[in-house]
Amino acid sequence: MSPAPDSAPGLDPRGTRGSVPSQAPGSAPRTAPRPTSPRRLFGLALVADGRGGALAAATALLVVHALAEAAVPVMIGATVDRAVLPGDPAALATWLGALVGVFVVLTVSYQSASRLMVSVYGYGEQSLRHLALSRILRPRLSAHRLTPGETLTYVTSDTYRVAGVAWSVAQQCATLASIVGASLVMLAFSPVATAVVLVSTLLTLVVMRVVSRPIERRGYAEQRAATEAGAVAADFMSGFRVLVGIGARDEAVRRYVAASGASRVAATAAGRSLAGYEAVSATIAAGTTTVLAGAAAWLAADGQISVGELVTVLGLAQLVGGDLAYAGSFPASWVHKIASARRLARLVDAADLVDASGPVVSGDVTGRSDAQGLVGDDSPDVDSRDIARLDGDGCADDDSPDDDVVLTFRTGAGTGLGNSASTSAVHLRRGEMLGVRPPDSGSARELSRVLGLRSPVARGDVTVRVDGTQVDALDLDPLDYRRRVVSFPHRHTIASGTLREAVSGQGSGVLPDLDLVDAAALHDTVLEAGGWEAQVGEGGRRLSGGQRQRIGVARALHTAADVLVLDEPTSAVDTVTEARVAQALVRQGRTLVVVSTSPVLLGACDRVVDLEPSSEQTTHRDPAAAPAPLTRETSVEHG
Repeated sequence: MSPAPDSAPGLDPRGTRGSVPSQAPGSAPRTAPRPTSPRRLFGLALVADGRGGALAAATALLVVHALAEAAVPVMIGATVDRAVLPGDPAALATWLGALVGVFVVLTVSYQSASRLMVSVYGYGEQSLRHLALSRILRPRLSAHRLTPGETLTYVTSDTYRVAGVAWSVAQQCATLASIVGASLVMLAFSPVATAVVLVSTLLTLVVMRVVSRPIERRGYAEQRAATEAGAVAADFMSGFRVLVGIGARDEAVRRYVAASGASRVAATAAGRSLAGYEAVSATIAAGTTTVLAGAAAWLAADGQISVGELVTVLGLAQLVGGDLAYAGSFPASWVHKIASARRLARLVDAADLVDASGPVVSGDVTGRSDAQGLVGDDSPDVDSRDIARLDGDGCADDDSPDDDVVLTFRTGAGTGLGNSASTSAVHLRRGEMLGVRPPDSGSARELSRVLGLRSPVARGDVTVRVDGTQVDALDLDPLDYRRRVVSFPHRHTIASGTLREAVSGQGSGVLPDLDLVDAAALHDTVLEAGGWEAQVGEGGRRLSGGQRQRIGVARALHTAADVLVLDEPTSAVDTVTEARVAQALVRQGRTLVVVSTSPVLLGACDRVVDLEPSSEQTTHRDPAAAPAPLTRETSVEHG
């Protein structure tokens, strides 16, 4: 599935952020895109897609609201001096009407600003989520590997914090406008009071910026710990049945307790820092309010200001104290948002997993072994059949023309060996059902990832026939390659929806092909679930593991790809169903690569390539030091 491009200038999810994009030989070198900074992410949240105008309007309305708040004490003081003390009913009615008008302005301005801010904030958060997901799911994928739990934290908590900068900017502008307005009013009564307000404002901003420095570090640690705890929880919930089945529930609980404990410690540390920060801010605000109230009382006692002016100054002092407390909280809120923005920037700038320049060597690239679907070592093998050693180019001698080869992959693909002479090439011919027997589940998962371009490959590892010519996979757009070669992961994802959508795809209005449904042995699942419109639950939780596997086979058969790669497609079904699927795959006549240790599936294949492990098992091996995997090929005759 191709992610739609986001709207941020220079942030193309289909590009190669953090790596050099592929280019034609002899062309001028392309300039690598500049790294994404928190400032650019804030710009995306604030002003992209025309949100700048809405943000400016909302900010202006909040400024009006703040000035109206500052006008309330002034109106009350004027009412006391010009209507209450003189005992003038007409003047009292006039000033009370003016005060009501101020409150109407207060209400209308705030409600209108809130509606605009919800739009700015909501669409800004959506843009950030779209950018993060499009970078994770870009065609060349991201070298920054994330579990579902980690991804959830990035696209929810981090984007929420960064998008919240819209509220912070608008409200901070309104707060400063309120302080300036109150200072100008106080200037008419006492220049000393105005000086106190301005000095207190500057002192608050400077002191709170210094105090907020540890909060950024602790906020980053808090988000990271929360991400890890969420990742552990999501991963354990997705494999809960397996954990219970192998008796590992206690170990899972222990690991989650450790992860959540670390998150609690980080959150507590961040909370204590924030509490201390707010205490300092409140102390400065309270001190300012006390000084202003004392100055106003002294001026009133000395007869320099009237009772109404005393009420005005006391009201403004209380307003300024609240504004200073809020202004002091701005740096703490800002550093939390910067911490999340830096996390998102690191995610956006992650290099491509599959790059035209070769494999990405990164600690994040190593795939996790999928323990589901392990096959025991006592499985019968097919070594009793005629075994033909591969010739120099890795292909058994036969009379098939070279034009029949639609896919070629090297046995060292994904290991960093590339075109080393110690690797062997496996050729897949059109209409052939090729079996590949891996030595272990990790090798099966890695081969599936390599053939699906979900793992880094070197030039020459995988080639596919395009218009009669063998083309290196790295020279093709990943989307074009995946339209020709579909390699479903062993644990494919089933989204919430109906059984029909699980097979035919989301939004599909047609029923699946009954012949392909029969080939996947899925008819009984349709009956048990209650028909094609039955809900499968979140992630297909209402289905068994075997039913989910057969849905994956049916989904693969519904694609129009030239080559299908199935990774242990029947490891969770019974033997009878497995035999039915194997026979149906033969009848389909599709070009298939079946990665499996099942003797039933391998027995149905035209050829079986037996991959034997090397003496050293490492993720990235030194070609000069590590021996290559051996490859054997078994020809299978069908009666």
